[in-house]
Amino acid sequence: MKNIKLWIIFLSVFVGSTTFADSINDTTSRSIRTEIMCRVATEEGLKPHLLQKDNIMISDHLYVFVDLTGDDIPELIAGSFDETFKTNNPIFQTGNAARSRSKHQYYFYSSDETFQAPKGTKFSLATTMLVNDYNGDAKNDVFFVQHGPDYSPKIPQRNEVMLSDGNSFKVNYADGPKSLWNGGTSGDIDLDGDIDIIVTPGPNDGIWLLENLGNGKFKPQVIFSDVGRNYRVQLWDIDKDGHLDLLFDGHETDLMISWGAENLTFRKPTLLTKTPNSTVQDFEFADINSDGRLEIITMSSLKTRFTEPNMYYGGFELSYIEHSARKFEKPVSITRHVHPKGQHSWLKWISACDLKNDGKIDIVYEKLGEGNFFTDLQDQPYYNWSRVDRVVWENLGGLEFSLRRFEDPAYFSDNPTSYRNTINYAKRYGLAHEKYTPSKSYNAVESNKNIFKEGLLYRRNGLTARSPYAFSPIVIE
Repeated sequence: MKNIKLWIIFLSVFVGSTTFADSINDTTSRSIRTEIMCRVATEEGLKPHLLQKDNIMISDHLYVFVDLTGDDIPELIAGSFDETFKTNNPIFQTGNAARSRSKHQYYFYSSDETFQAPKGTKFSLATTMLVNDYNGDAKNDVFFVQHGPDYSPKIPQRNEVMLSDGNSFKVNYADGPKSLWNGGTSGDIDLDGDIDIIVTPGPNDGIWLLENLGNGKFKPQVIFSDVGRNYRVQLWDIDKDGHLDLLFDGHETDLMISWGAENLTFRKPTLLTKTPNSTVQDFEFADINSDGRLEIITMSSLKTRFTEPNMYYGGFELSYIEHSARKFEKPVSITRHVHPKGQHSWLKWISACDLKNDGKIDIVYEKLGEGNFFTDLQDQPYYNWSRVDRVVWENLGGLEFSLRRFEDPAYFSDNPTSYRNTINYAKRYGLAHEKYTPSKSYNAVESNKNIFKEGLLYRRNGLTARSPYAFSPIVIE
């Protein structure tokens, strides 16, 4: 570690160079997530088949992929689809009170049959999970940003960190106060070789910095306390000066930027762009027009004329922002979708990937399980995502994109023609379609064997379904 720190100090002389700026960005959780998710999208066998009720119960936004075994095949860590609400629906009713009100075991899926979820991995609405090496042993760790129950009475939580410990992991509370935490990001902010963390919103809506002391321990401090209630933060060296900058946004706040400086400091936040009636859910950085500069790509959820006053999840908008010399152009919308019934219809995580190795950066949304809200839009084919495996915005060049949905061939295993066509369509775009069967399922079948049977994948809107949520089984070969 000492050599790493000396090397970074040496490099700091060249903070104006593009190479050094790129290396700083490589330390961020954003960069790591992009690398992993682009592999999941394009390499066969990195995504699990979710059997029994897991395909129904898994969250479509509380998840992260991370290699925990060192075999270069990432495990999937995920929360539950019904974790944010109370329900009497018989499909979710069993265990819903515990999942939505208290800590419960998160799902750990692995292709390694010997893998066991680490002890202490019960969480309460871990809205963001940050992969990085927090204890300097060159192995992946995970930081869990915890919100707690999403309906009253709300219970503030402490964040937790799962650190590698030889061939196992230990989970401990991270230093810092309890709060209704929501967003987080990590990277080497002070250029000392250790990965620091920023989380929000803390007590009194503060944005907190957790300085990594080098041994998996963190020193917490408030860096901003007068910038509104912000739910999403992202570190990235946008101006290429060798210091990570900070982007953040929230329901009632606008998209702000704070330029990074020396000694763990950030400049006074300034307005990047107005974001009325929306909340940025994810930030990505990629050169989507091949001009040598990275655009800021945002995925936002929307408050619309169809939604209730404080509901910011009635649609989504994918946009990009061009910039140069700390000046930003107006955001340009790639896709804006508003649910006509005011229902939840938002997306969270995106990744920028060159899917066909053609030099054009595409944008990918990876879908997990059945937890999405577009299945009732049968009259809008591109938003009928009942059998979708991933959604891609294909880069056509010239800042033009084409929205394409790719359905999971497993949903068509009882229709040989559709099965083959779905696989061939994915291959044309460089996308993976093969999945592995995980070593463990977490949500056992119900006692009513007419609805759920062991060893099957369950799909929505099946013609022979008998359950209230209209799921029908498919045999996985």
